[in-house]
Amino acid sequence: MDISKFIENTLMENKDAIYEMLNAVNIELSNIEESFVNGHNIFEEKISNLEIELDELKSEIESKSHLADEMTERLEDIYRKYNADEDDIIQRIETKKEQVNVGNHKINREKWEPIFRGFSEWIADIPDFVQENDMYLDSYVNGCNVVGVSCTENTRTLTEKGFDDFDVVIIDEVSKATPPELLIPLIKGRKAVLVGDHRQLPPLFNEHEKSYFELVATQEDEVLPGEFQLSKDDFEKYKDMVTSSLFQRYFENGSQEIKHSLLIQYRMHSDIMDIVNFFYDGKLKDGAKNPDAAMHKAHNLTIDTIVGTEMIIPKRHAYWFDSSTLRGEKIFEQRKKGSTSTENILECYMILELLKKMEFKYANQNIERPVSVGIISFYFDQVKSIRNVIKEEHFHYINIEINTVDRFQGKEKEIIIVSLVRNTKSERRSIDSHIAAFQRINVGFSRAQNLLIVVGASEMYANQPVMLTDMDNGEKKEAFVYKEIIEMLDMKGTYYQSDDIITDVVADEVFESIKEMEVKNQ
Repeated sequence: MDISKFIENTLMENKDAIYEMLNAVNIELSNIEESFVNGHNIFEEKISNLEIELDELKSEIESKSHLADEMTERLEDIYRKYNADEDDIIQRIETKKEQVNVGNHKINREKWEPIFRGFSEWIADIPDFVQENDMYLDSYVNGCNVVGVSCTENTRTLTEKGFDDFDVVIIDEVSKATPPELLIPLIKGRKAVLVGDHRQLPPLFNEHEKSYFELVATQEDEVLPGEFQLSKDDFEKYKDMVTSSLFQRYFENGSQEIKHSLLIQYRMHSDIMDIVNFFYDGKLKDGAKNPDAAMHKAHNLTIDTIVGTEMIIPKRHAYWFDSSTLRGEKIFEQRKKGSTSTENILECYMILELLKKMEFKYANQNIERPVSVGIISFYFDQVKSIRNVIKEEHFHYINIEINTVDRFQGKEKEIIIVSLVRNTKSERRSIDSHIAAFQRINVGFSRAQNLLIVVGASEMYANQPVMLTDMDNGEKKEAFVYKEIIEMLDMKGTYYQSDDIITDVVADEVFESIKEMEVKNQ
Protein backbone atom coordinates (compact mmCIF):
# COMPACT_ATOMS: atom_id res chain seq x y z
CA MET A 1 0.00 0.00 0.00
CA ASP A 2 1.24 3.40 -0.94
CA ILE A 3 2.52 5.24 2.23
CA SER A 4 1.10 8.54 1.13
CA LYS A 5 -2.30 6.97 0.64
CA PHE A 6 -2.06 5.46 4.15
CA ILE A 7 -1.32 8.85 5.70
CA GLU A 8 -4.14 10.47 3.80
CA ASN A 9 -6.62 7.79 4.87
CA THR A 10 -5.48 8.08 8.48
CA LEU A 11 -5.85 11.87 8.49
CA MET A 12 -9.31 11.58 6.95
CA GLU A 13 -10.40 9.01 9.51
CA ASN A 14 -9.17 11.22 12.42
CA LYS A 15 -10.15 14.52 10.89
CA ASP A 16 -12.62 15.42 13.61
CA ALA A 17 -10.18 14.60 16.40
CA ILE A 18 -7.40 16.61 14.73
CA TYR A 19 -9.72 19.60 14.25
CA GLU A 20 -10.73 19.36 17.89
CA MET A 21 -7.11 19.21 19.03
CA LEU A 22 -6.09 22.14 16.83
CA ASN A 23 -9.00 24.13 18.13
CA ALA A 24 -7.93 23.38 21.71
CA VAL A 25 -4.38 24.49 20.86
CA ASN A 26 -5.68 27.74 19.38
CA ILE A 27 -7.79 28.39 22.43
CA GLU A 28 -4.81 27.73 24.70
CA LEU A 29 -2.58 30.01 22.63
CA SER A 30 -5.21 32.71 22.85
CA ASN A 31 -5.37 32.29 26.61
CA ILE A 32 -1.58 32.44 26.83
CA GLU A 33 -1.50 35.58 24.74
CA GLU A 34 -4.22 37.20 26.85
CA SER A 35 -2.44 36.25 30.07
CA PHE A 36 0.80 37.65 28.73
CA VAL A 37 -0.89 40.92 27.81
CA ASN A 38 -2.61 41.14 31.20
CA GLY A 39 0.61 40.24 33.01
CA HIS A 40 2.49 42.84 31.07
CA ASN A 41 -0.09 45.44 32.02
CA ILE A 42 0.06 44.40 35.66
CA PHE A 43 3.86 44.49 35.55
CA GLU A 44 3.81 47.96 34.02
CA GLU A 45 1.31 49.06 36.71
CA LYS A 46 3.58 47.71 39.44
CA ILE A 47 6.57 49.44 37.89
CA SER A 48 4.57 52.66 37.80
CA ASN A 49 3.55 52.26 41.47
CA LEU A 50 7.14 51.50 42.49
CA GLU A 51 8.34 54.61 40.66
CA ILE A 52 5.75 56.68 42.54
CA GLU A 53 6.85 55.14 45.86
CA LEU A 54 10.48 55.76 44.94
CA ASP A 55 9.74 59.41 44.27
CA GLU A 56 7.93 59.67 47.61
CA LEU A 57 10.88 58.01 49.40
CA LYS A 58 13.33 60.36 47.70
CA SER A 59 11.22 63.31 48.85
CA GLU A 60 11.03 61.94 52.40
CA ILE A 61 14.77 61.22 52.47
CA GLU A 62 15.45 64.77 51.34
CA SER A 63 13.14 66.10 54.06
CA LYS A 64 14.74 63.85 56.71
CA SER A 65 18.16 64.95 55.53
CA HIS A 66 17.28 68.60 56.14
CA LEU A 67 15.85 67.67 59.54
CA ALA A 68 18.99 65.66 60.38
CA ASP A 69 21.17 68.63 59.42
CA GLU A 70 19.05 70.88 61.62
CA MET A 71 19.21 68.43 64.54
CA THR A 72 22.97 68.07 64.10
CA GLU A 73 23.36 71.85 64.33
CA ARG A 74 21.17 71.95 67.46
CA LEU A 75 23.16 69.12 69.07
CA GLU A 76 26.42 70.89 68.28
CA ASP A 77 25.01 74.03 69.93
CA ILE A 78 24.12 71.96 73.01
CA TYR A 79 27.58 70.36 73.07
CA ARG A 80 29.19 73.79 73.00
CA LYS A 81 26.76 75.44 75.43
CA TYR A 82 26.92 72.76 78.12
CA ASN A 83 30.34 71.29 77.33
CA ALA A 84 28.61 67.92 76.82
CA ASP A 85 29.32 64.96 74.58
CA GLU A 86 27.07 62.46 72.80
CA ASP A 87 26.94 60.09 75.77
CA ASP A 88 25.76 62.92 78.04
CA ILE A 89 22.90 63.76 75.67
CA ILE A 90 21.84 60.12 75.41
CA GLN A 91 21.92 59.80 79.20
CA ARG A 92 19.78 62.91 79.54
CA ILE A 93 17.20 61.51 77.10
CA GLU A 94 17.08 58.20 78.98
CA THR A 95 16.65 60.06 82.27
CA LYS A 96 13.77 62.09 80.85
CA LYS A 97 12.12 58.92 79.54
CA GLU A 98 12.34 57.37 83.01
CA GLN A 99 10.86 60.51 84.56
CA VAL A 100 7.97 60.45 82.08
CA ASN A 101 7.34 56.76 82.74
CA VAL A 102 7.35 57.36 86.48
CA GLY A 103 5.14 60.40 86.11
CA ASN A 104 2.58 58.40 84.14
CA HIS A 105 2.14 56.08 87.11
CA LYS A 106 1.91 58.73 89.85
CA ILE A 107 -1.29 58.84 91.85
CA ASN A 108 -3.25 62.06 91.46
CA ARG A 109 -3.41 63.23 95.07
CA GLU A 110 -6.24 65.72 94.51
CA LYS A 111 -8.33 62.94 92.95
CA TRP A 112 -7.66 60.19 95.48
CA GLU A 113 -7.19 62.07 98.76
CA PRO A 114 -10.93 62.67 99.38
CA ILE A 115 -11.58 58.98 98.72
CA PHE A 116 -8.93 57.84 101.19
CA ARG A 117 -10.02 60.39 103.78
CA GLY A 118 -13.64 59.33 103.41
CA PHE A 119 -12.68 55.67 103.74
CA SER A 120 -10.66 56.48 106.89
CA GLU A 121 -13.58 58.37 108.43
CA TRP A 122 -15.96 55.53 107.55
CA ILE A 123 -13.69 53.03 109.29
CA ALA A 124 -13.39 55.27 112.36
CA ASP A 125 -17.20 55.24 112.72
CA ILE A 126 -17.34 51.45 112.96
CA PRO A 127 -18.31 50.32 116.50
CA ASP A 128 -15.43 48.84 118.53
CA PHE A 129 -13.00 50.03 115.85
CA VAL A 130 -10.41 51.26 118.37
CA GLN A 131 -10.31 47.93 120.22
CA GLU A 132 -10.20 45.90 117.02
CA ASN A 133 -7.61 48.23 115.55
CA ASP A 134 -5.27 47.61 118.49
CA MET A 135 -5.71 43.86 118.08
CA TYR A 136 -5.22 43.77 114.31
CA LEU A 137 -2.43 46.36 114.42
CA ASP A 138 -0.37 44.00 116.55
CA SER A 139 -1.00 41.22 114.02
CA TYR A 140 0.01 43.53 111.19
CA VAL A 141 3.20 44.67 112.93
CA ASN A 142 4.12 41.09 113.81
CA GLY A 143 3.90 40.22 110.13
CA CYS A 144 6.33 42.94 108.98
CA ASN A 145 9.74 41.90 107.73
CA VAL A 146 11.25 45.41 107.53
CA VAL A 147 11.37 47.48 110.72
CA GLY A 148 12.71 51.02 111.16
CA VAL A 149 13.83 52.18 114.59
CA SER A 150 16.49 54.44 116.14
CA CYS A 151 19.59 53.01 117.78
CA THR A 152 18.53 54.36 121.17
CA GLU A 153 14.96 53.02 121.08
CA ASN A 154 13.90 50.96 124.12
CA THR A 155 14.52 47.29 123.31
CA ARG A 156 11.05 46.39 124.63
CA THR A 157 9.56 48.21 121.62
CA LEU A 158 10.91 45.35 119.50
CA THR A 159 10.70 42.39 121.85
CA GLU A 160 7.06 43.07 122.78
CA LYS A 161 6.20 42.82 119.10
CA GLY A 162 8.09 39.58 118.68
CA PHE A 163 11.22 41.01 117.04
CA ASP A 164 13.99 39.37 119.04
CA ASP A 165 16.52 39.31 116.23
CA PHE A 166 16.91 40.01 112.51
CA ASP A 167 18.60 38.43 109.52
CA VAL A 168 20.15 41.78 108.56
CA VAL A 169 20.57 45.02 110.51
CA ILE A 170 21.39 48.18 108.52
CA ILE A 171 22.65 51.14 110.57
CA ASP A 172 22.62 54.47 108.74
CA GLU A 173 24.65 57.57 109.74
CA VAL A 174 26.76 55.16 111.75
CA SER A 175 29.76 57.50 112.01
CA LYS A 176 27.78 59.72 114.42
CA ALA A 177 26.81 56.84 116.73
CA THR A 178 28.70 56.08 119.95
CA PRO A 179 29.79 52.49 120.76
CA PRO A 180 27.02 52.04 123.38
CA GLU A 181 24.43 53.20 120.84
CA LEU A 182 25.67 50.61 118.34
CA LEU A 183 25.83 47.73 120.79
CA ILE A 184 22.16 46.69 120.86
CA PRO A 185 21.55 46.98 117.07
CA LEU A 186 24.66 44.90 116.38
CA ILE A 187 23.68 42.05 118.70
CA LYS A 188 20.16 42.00 117.20
CA GLY A 189 21.34 40.99 113.72
CA ARG A 190 22.98 37.91 112.28
CA LYS A 191 24.53 40.21 109.68
CA ALA A 192 25.24 43.96 110.02
CA VAL A 193 25.64 46.59 107.30
CA LEU A 194 27.16 49.86 108.53
CA VAL A 195 26.56 52.95 106.37
CA GLY A 196 28.21 56.28 107.13
CA ASP A 197 30.86 58.88 106.33
CA HIS A 198 33.82 58.82 108.68
CA ARG A 199 35.16 61.98 107.01
CA GLN A 200 32.46 64.00 108.78
CA LEU A 201 31.83 64.81 112.44
CA PRO A 202 32.25 62.01 115.01
CA PRO A 203 29.72 61.42 117.82
CA LEU A 204 28.79 64.55 119.77
CA PHE A 205 28.15 64.16 123.49
CA ASN A 206 27.56 67.88 123.86
CA GLU A 207 27.95 70.74 121.45
CA HIS A 208 31.10 72.66 122.37
CA GLU A 209 32.66 75.77 120.88
CA LYS A 210 36.04 74.11 121.34
CA SER A 211 37.48 70.77 120.40
CA TYR A 212 37.89 68.26 123.23
CA PHE A 213 41.63 68.94 123.13
CA GLU A 214 40.98 72.69 123.62
CA LEU A 215 38.37 72.01 126.28
CA VAL A 216 40.82 70.07 128.41
CA ALA A 217 43.48 72.77 128.03
CA THR A 218 41.00 75.49 129.04
CA GLN A 219 39.82 73.63 132.13
CA GLU A 220 43.36 73.16 133.32
CA ASP A 221 43.47 76.95 133.73
CA GLU A 222 39.91 77.77 134.68
CA VAL A 223 36.82 75.77 135.66
CA LEU A 224 33.71 77.65 134.59
CA PRO A 225 30.76 77.66 137.04
CA GLY A 226 28.33 74.81 136.42
CA GLU A 227 30.56 73.22 133.79
CA PHE A 228 31.84 69.67 134.13
CA GLN A 229 35.62 69.44 134.44
CA LEU A 230 37.18 66.96 132.06
CA SER A 231 40.63 66.04 133.33
CA LYS A 232 43.51 65.01 131.08
CA ASP A 233 43.46 61.54 132.62
CA ASP A 234 39.77 61.10 131.85
CA PHE A 235 40.27 62.53 128.40
CA GLU A 236 43.07 60.11 127.53
CA LYS A 237 40.96 57.22 128.86
CA TYR A 238 37.94 58.04 126.68
CA LYS A 239 39.67 59.93 123.86
CA ASP A 240 38.80 57.37 121.17
CA MET A 241 35.12 57.63 122.05
CA VAL A 242 34.93 61.42 121.74
CA THR A 243 37.37 62.21 118.93
CA SER A 244 36.58 59.49 116.38
CA SER A 245 33.80 57.06 115.60
CA LEU A 246 33.80 53.30 116.03
CA PHE A 247 32.88 53.09 112.36
CA GLN A 248 35.98 55.07 111.39
CA ARG A 249 38.24 52.70 113.32
CA TYR A 250 36.62 49.58 111.82
CA PHE A 251 36.59 50.98 108.29
CA GLU A 252 40.22 52.10 108.31
CA ASN A 253 41.39 48.76 109.72
CA GLY A 254 38.88 46.49 107.95
CA SER A 255 39.66 44.12 105.09
CA GLN A 256 39.00 45.34 101.55
CA GLU A 257 36.62 42.39 101.16
CA ILE A 258 34.08 43.81 103.62
CA LYS A 259 34.21 47.55 102.90
CA HIS A 260 33.40 49.78 99.96
CA SER A 261 33.39 53.52 99.35
CA LEU A 262 30.67 55.29 97.34
CA LEU A 263 32.66 58.09 95.73
CA ILE A 264 30.31 59.44 93.04
CA GLN A 265 28.52 62.50 94.41
CA TYR A 266 25.50 64.33 92.97
CA ARG A 267 24.90 67.06 95.59
CA MET A 268 27.37 69.78 94.75
CA HIS A 269 28.76 71.52 91.70
CA SER A 270 32.20 70.30 90.63
CA ASP A 271 33.79 73.63 91.72
CA ILE A 272 32.64 72.92 95.27
CA MET A 273 33.60 69.26 94.99
CA ASP A 274 37.17 70.29 94.12
CA ILE A 275 37.38 71.94 97.56
CA VAL A 276 35.70 69.10 99.45
CA ASN A 277 38.00 66.60 97.73
CA PHE A 278 40.86 67.77 99.94
CA PHE A 279 39.15 65.73 102.68
CA TYR A 280 38.55 62.63 100.53
CA ASP A 281 42.06 62.08 99.19
CA GLY A 282 40.90 63.48 95.84
CA LYS A 283 38.71 60.42 95.20
CA LEU A 284 35.29 62.06 94.84
CA LYS A 285 33.84 62.03 91.31
CA ASP A 286 31.14 64.26 89.89
CA GLY A 287 28.12 62.17 88.93
CA ALA A 288 26.11 65.10 87.55
CA LYS A 289 27.85 65.83 84.25
CA ASN A 290 24.90 65.95 81.85
CA PRO A 291 23.49 69.33 80.68
CA ASP A 292 20.29 68.95 82.68
CA ALA A 293 22.24 68.48 85.91
CA ALA A 294 24.45 71.46 85.07
CA MET A 295 21.35 73.64 84.77
CA HIS A 296 20.10 72.45 88.17
CA LYS A 297 23.44 73.45 89.76
CA ALA A 298 23.24 77.02 88.44
CA HIS A 299 23.07 79.78 91.07
CA ASN A 300 22.16 82.43 88.45
CA LEU A 301 23.90 85.25 90.31
CA THR A 302 25.87 88.11 88.81
CA ILE A 303 27.17 90.39 91.58
CA ASP A 304 29.71 93.15 91.05
CA THR A 305 32.13 94.75 93.51
CA ILE A 306 31.22 98.13 95.00
CA VAL A 307 33.19 99.80 92.17
CA GLY A 308 31.32 97.86 89.48
CA THR A 309 33.88 95.26 88.47
CA GLU A 310 32.95 91.61 87.92
CA MET A 311 32.87 89.46 91.06
CA ILE A 312 30.35 86.61 91.50
CA ILE A 313 29.39 85.19 88.10
CA PRO A 314 27.19 82.25 87.02
CA LYS A 315 30.04 80.06 85.74
CA ARG A 316 31.93 80.09 89.08
CA HIS A 317 30.56 78.28 92.13
CA ALA A 318 33.14 78.66 94.94
CA TYR A 319 34.53 81.90 96.44
CA TRP A 320 36.71 83.13 99.31
CA PHE A 321 36.24 86.60 100.82
CA ASP A 322 39.17 87.69 103.00
CA SER A 323 38.26 89.31 106.33
CA SER A 324 41.85 89.94 107.47
CA THR A 325 41.68 93.71 106.95
CA LEU A 326 39.27 96.58 106.26
CA ARG A 327 40.47 99.85 104.73
CA GLY A 328 44.01 98.62 105.26
CA GLU A 329 43.51 98.10 109.00
CA LYS A 330 43.84 94.61 110.50
CA ILE A 331 40.60 93.30 112.01
CA PHE A 332 40.88 90.70 114.75
CA GLU A 333 38.21 88.47 116.29
CA GLN A 334 36.15 89.72 119.22
CA ARG A 335 34.99 88.05 122.40
CA LYS A 336 32.28 89.21 124.79
CA LYS A 337 33.29 89.55 128.41
CA GLY A 338 32.74 86.27 130.27
CA SER A 339 32.18 84.27 127.07
CA THR A 340 34.29 81.31 125.93
CA SER A 341 33.03 81.68 122.37
CA THR A 342 34.28 83.97 119.60
CA GLU A 343 32.77 86.30 117.04
CA ASN A 344 33.86 88.48 114.14
CA ILE A 345 31.87 91.67 113.52
CA LEU A 346 33.46 92.37 110.14
CA GLU A 347 32.39 88.96 108.84
CA CYS A 348 28.83 89.59 110.07
CA TYR A 349 28.60 92.75 107.94
CA MET A 350 30.30 91.10 104.97
CA ILE A 351 27.67 88.35 105.06
CA LEU A 352 24.87 90.91 105.41
CA GLU A 353 26.08 92.76 102.31
CA LEU A 354 26.27 89.51 100.31
CA LEU A 355 22.74 88.56 101.38
CA LYS A 356 21.35 91.95 100.38
CA LYS A 357 22.96 91.68 96.96
CA MET A 358 21.57 88.16 96.51
CA GLU A 359 18.08 89.31 97.49
CA PHE A 360 18.23 92.18 95.01
CA LYS A 361 19.41 89.97 92.15
CA TYR A 362 16.85 87.22 92.75
CA ALA A 363 14.07 89.82 93.11
CA ASN A 364 14.72 90.81 89.48
CA GLN A 365 14.45 87.20 88.29
CA ASN A 366 11.30 85.21 87.73
CA ILE A 367 12.04 82.56 90.35
CA GLU A 368 9.27 80.16 91.40
CA ARG A 369 10.37 79.84 95.04
CA PRO A 370 12.91 81.41 97.43
CA VAL A 371 16.49 80.17 97.09
CA SER A 372 17.70 78.28 100.17
CA VAL A 373 20.72 79.87 101.87
CA GLY A 374 22.59 78.41 104.82
CA ILE A 375 24.97 80.47 106.95
CA ILE A 376 27.35 78.30 108.95
CA SER A 377 29.83 79.20 111.64
CA PHE A 378 32.12 77.17 113.90
CA TYR A 379 31.14 79.38 116.87
CA PHE A 380 27.72 79.97 118.41
CA ASP A 381 28.42 83.59 119.45
CA GLN A 382 29.04 84.33 115.77
CA VAL A 383 25.73 82.66 114.90
CA LYS A 384 23.96 84.96 117.37
CA SER A 385 25.79 88.02 116.02
CA ILE A 386 24.86 87.27 112.41
CA ARG A 387 21.22 86.74 113.43
CA ASN A 388 21.29 90.06 115.26
CA VAL A 389 22.84 91.96 112.33
CA ILE A 390 20.30 90.74 109.75
CA LYS A 391 17.18 90.75 111.96
CA GLU A 392 16.06 94.19 110.71
CA GLU A 393 16.32 93.11 107.08
CA HIS A 394 13.44 91.54 105.14
CA PHE A 395 14.23 88.78 102.67
CA HIS A 396 11.55 87.42 100.36
CA TYR A 397 13.56 85.74 97.62
CA ILE A 398 16.10 83.90 99.77
CA ASN A 399 15.22 81.57 102.63
CA ILE A 400 17.96 81.85 105.28
CA GLU A 401 19.00 79.41 108.01
CA ILE A 402 21.83 80.32 110.40
CA ASN A 403 23.47 77.82 112.73
CA THR A 404 26.68 76.14 113.84
CA VAL A 405 28.34 73.54 111.67
CA ASP A 406 27.38 70.80 114.14
CA ARG A 407 23.70 71.62 113.61
CA PHE A 408 24.08 71.58 109.82
CA GLN A 409 25.37 68.03 109.56
CA GLY A 410 23.01 66.05 107.34
CA LYS A 411 21.52 69.16 105.70
CA GLU A 412 22.11 70.83 102.35
CA LYS A 413 21.35 74.26 100.87
CA GLU A 414 21.57 75.75 97.40
CA ILE A 415 23.90 78.45 98.72
CA ILE A 416 26.19 78.11 101.73
CA ILE A 417 28.14 80.95 103.37
CA VAL A 418 30.73 79.81 105.95
CA SER A 419 31.99 82.29 108.53
CA LEU A 420 35.35 81.05 109.86
CA VAL A 421 35.48 83.82 112.55
CA ARG A 422 38.96 83.31 113.97
CA ASN A 423 41.73 85.90 113.48
CA THR A 424 43.98 86.05 116.52
CA LYS A 425 46.79 88.46 117.24
CA SER A 426 48.96 85.53 118.20
CA GLU A 427 50.88 83.83 115.39
CA ARG A 428 50.77 80.45 117.17
CA ARG A 429 48.63 77.88 115.33
CA SER A 430 47.59 74.62 116.99
CA ILE A 431 46.86 71.53 114.93
CA ASP A 432 44.47 70.42 117.70
CA SER A 433 42.30 73.54 117.51
CA HIS A 434 38.59 73.63 116.76
CA ILE A 435 39.14 75.11 113.28
CA ALA A 436 41.71 72.43 112.41
CA ALA A 437 39.34 69.44 112.70
CA PHE A 438 39.03 68.40 109.06
CA GLN A 439 35.71 66.64 109.68
CA ARG A 440 34.19 69.94 110.84
CA ILE A 441 35.62 71.85 107.86
CA ASN A 442 34.34 69.14 105.53
CA VAL A 443 30.79 69.31 106.91
CA GLY A 444 30.74 73.11 106.65
CA PHE A 445 31.93 73.27 103.05
CA SER A 446 30.07 70.22 101.71
CA ARG A 447 26.57 71.50 102.63
CA ALA A 448 26.56 73.65 99.46
CA GLN A 449 24.85 72.52 96.28
CA ASN A 450 25.23 75.42 93.83
CA LEU A 451 27.37 78.10 95.47
CA LEU A 452 29.90 78.09 98.32
CA ILE A 453 31.21 81.33 99.84
CA VAL A 454 33.88 81.16 102.53
CA VAL A 455 34.36 84.29 104.63
CA GLY A 456 37.57 84.11 106.62
CA ALA A 457 40.89 85.77 107.47
CA SER A 458 43.21 84.27 104.88
CA GLU A 459 46.31 85.68 106.60
CA MET A 460 45.54 83.44 109.59
CA TYR A 461 44.09 80.39 107.87
CA ALA A 462 46.84 80.14 105.27
CA ASN A 463 49.18 79.28 108.17
CA GLN A 464 46.76 76.94 109.97
CA PRO A 465 47.84 73.27 109.79
CA VAL A 466 45.20 70.54 109.53
CA MET A 467 45.72 66.88 110.42
CA LEU A 468 44.27 64.66 107.69
CA THR A 469 43.96 60.89 107.74
CA ASP A 470 44.07 58.46 104.85
CA MET A 471 40.56 57.33 103.94
CA ASP A 472 41.42 53.64 103.82
CA ASN A 473 44.06 53.04 106.49
CA GLY A 474 43.86 56.06 108.84
CA GLU A 475 47.48 57.09 108.28
CA LYS A 476 47.93 60.68 109.50
CA LYS A 477 49.50 63.55 107.59
CA GLU A 478 49.76 67.26 108.29
CA ALA A 479 48.58 69.57 105.52
CA PHE A 480 47.88 73.26 104.98
CA VAL A 481 44.45 72.65 103.49
CA TYR A 482 43.15 76.20 103.92
CA LYS A 483 46.19 77.58 102.12
CA GLU A 484 45.70 75.19 99.20
CA ILE A 485 42.03 76.14 98.94
CA ILE A 486 42.85 79.87 99.00
CA GLU A 487 45.50 79.45 96.30
CA MET A 488 43.18 77.35 94.13
CA LEU A 489 40.37 79.92 94.32
CA ASP A 490 42.80 82.77 93.74
CA MET A 491 44.00 81.07 90.53
CA LYS A 492 40.35 80.71 89.41
CA GLY A 493 39.74 84.43 90.04
CA THR A 494 37.28 83.88 92.89
CA TYR A 495 39.30 85.35 95.78
CA TYR A 496 38.20 88.79 97.03
CA GLN A 497 38.77 91.25 99.88
CA SER A 498 36.33 92.77 102.36
CA ASP A 499 36.81 96.13 100.61
CA ASP A 500 35.21 94.65 97.48
CA ILE A 501 31.80 94.41 99.19
CA ILE A 502 31.98 96.83 102.16
CA THR A 503 31.20 100.46 101.35
CA ASP A 504 32.64 103.36 103.36
CA VAL A 505 29.33 103.83 105.17
CA VAL A 506 29.18 100.16 106.21
CA ALA A 507 32.88 100.24 107.14
CA ASP A 508 32.15 103.07 109.59
CA GLU A 509 29.42 100.90 111.16
CA VAL A 510 31.87 98.00 111.51
CA PHE A 511 34.50 100.11 113.28
CA GLU A 512 31.86 101.65 115.52
CA SER A 513 30.50 98.22 116.52
CA ILE A 514 33.99 96.96 117.33
CA LYS A 515 34.65 100.00 119.54
CA GLU A 516 31.35 99.51 121.36
CA MET A 517 32.27 95.91 122.21
CA GLU A 518 35.72 96.97 123.40
CA VAL A 519 34.10 99.53 125.73
CA LYS A 520 31.66 96.93 127.11
CA ASN A 521 34.51 94.51 127.79
CA GLN A 522 36.48 97.02 129.88
